[in-house]
Amino acid sequence: MMGGGMGGASKKGADDAAGPPKKAPGGGGGGGPPGGGGASSGGGGVSSSGGASSGGVGASSGGGGASSGGVVPGSGEVAGGGCGKYAIVSARGTGEKQKNPTGYAGFIKGLMKQVPGGANYEVVYPATTDYLNGPKQGATDAMKYIQGRKTNCPSQKLVLLGYSEGAMVVVQLLAKQDFPAESVSSVIMYGNPYWQAGKAWNFGTAKSGKGVASATGIKLPPAFGPRTQDICLNGDIVCTGSGGMGAHLKYPGTSYEKDAVTFSAKMLGGASPPAAGASDVGGASSSKVPGEGNAMGGMKMGGMKMGGMRR
Repeated sequence: MMGGGMGGASKKGADDAAGPPKKAPGGGGGGGPPGGGGASSGGGGVSSSGGASSGGVGASSGGGGASSGGVVPGSGEVAGGGCGKYAIVSARGTGEKQKNPTGYAGFIKGLMKQVPGGANYEVVYPATTDYLNGPKQGATDAMKYIQGRKTNCPSQKLVLLGYSEGAMVVVQLLAKQDFPAESVSSVIMYGNPYWQAGKAWNFGTAKSGKGVASATGIKLPPAFGPRTQDICLNGDIVCTGSGGMGAHLKYPGTSYEKDAVTFSAKMLGGASPPAAGASDVGGASSSKVPGEGNAMGGMKMGGMKMGGMRR
């Protein structure tokens, strides 16, 4: 979820971190960071697939120890020896807990099923409404993990994944000058606060508007465009600046989530990326609305305050 005050944030470099809203996708079950209080304080571990992932996704809850069958945090190596074929580096949305965030669980499970041999690293960062410092902390943690992976598993590919505030983490990470761009296989973002209409890498039903954090001037480096699906639904206030939180919670289980899994699987196989926007011809949405009952706290974005919402 996103909340908090963004107001007129001054434009700063990506490494200076953005200054978006004061409350992001929060977390419990449907979309961005629904429900859940603040992020748990447990360290970030990594879960691995061996074959299809069975159950919950997410970081291990212990202070940095690898989850069973998972990856040793920061090493890029699968517990028990050897390097996984690829690593998903995922950043959850505001309010979702460090362990087993749900907003993008379907994507992780789907990709690990289609392409066995992967592992998931949950970026360790507060995921609170401190949009100035939180995403910066997340990008720093992700960079440390990736540098360790680069040293220990130089041929391992990366799939970067972010939901709402987590998308801010991903964009700031990619904007770092020393980021190893050649390692990135694909980039998937849902409800990105930095989203802007008209980009070749945009997917989803939104055709106009701009994200609540776009005034910061922080943007996805265009070089990553062919490897990116920046997914935004019409009416998602976080990525379009208008509408409400209902659409922000609808990404899980949609056709766009499935398309993102297929896209990332093809990219891991070395296939040429499909034309941007190919999955939303005519802008019609074939998405399914996931389960009901997701609650979100109040939020303030771009000068607009919204009370708590429930769907």
